[in-house]
Amino acid sequence: MNVDLRVFGGERLRAPGPLLIAPTHMGHVEPMLLSGEIERPIHWVARTGLFRIGWGWAMRAAGTIELDQHRICTQTLRLCIQRLQQGRVVGMFPEGKVTCTRTSVAFGGPLYGGTALLSLRSGVPILPIVVLGTDEMVTVESWFPGARTRVAIGVGEPVVPPPLPARPMRRAARRALTEQLALGFQKTRLELTAAMEQPGPAVR
Repeated sequence: MNVDLRVFGGERLRAPGPLLIAPTHMGHVEPMLLSGEIERPIHWVARTGLFRIGWGWAMRAAGTIELDQHRICTQTLRLCIQRLQQGRVVGMFPEGKVTCTRTSVAFGGPLYGGTALLSLRSGVPILPIVVLGTDEMVTVESWFPGARTRVAIGVGEPVVPPPLPARPMRRAARRALTEQLALGFQKTRLELTAAMEQPGPAVR
């Protein structure tokens, strides 16, 4: 397979200090693609089921953080905050699973509030990242000799959390930040689509 990869706003991925990245998940290769664009290791947050199908040891060795989606994971939250406090890169998929185009948050689909919660508790802004084209990589035809898949990555403007409010106000603050992040995804998708239509090399 030949992949024609274009990246817009990639300089935001190379900023120093802690990074909380939140990519869309319309395929299975987003971690690999983004790991190739960031010069530092990414500590991905992955659901528990992925640790139980044969490669959990490798995921843990790579620094992947386990998340049980069926309960409130205070241990996962603490680990993520710890990594961010150490100046590292943490990656979360706010959609919670692989989606299709019509259900992606980039097109107005739903997203979980866990990313906003982590941002709120850590004080680290969220980088909304829209990745288009990875859904085509799941087809048999995309792997035929000579096939070429066009993939584009758009890194949006950071979504900055407010100061952590008093406990009674935190749920409302998380909802508001989640809504702000959803708008950030849609704005990034529109900017990415417009940039892809322009001639010339991608700005990495």
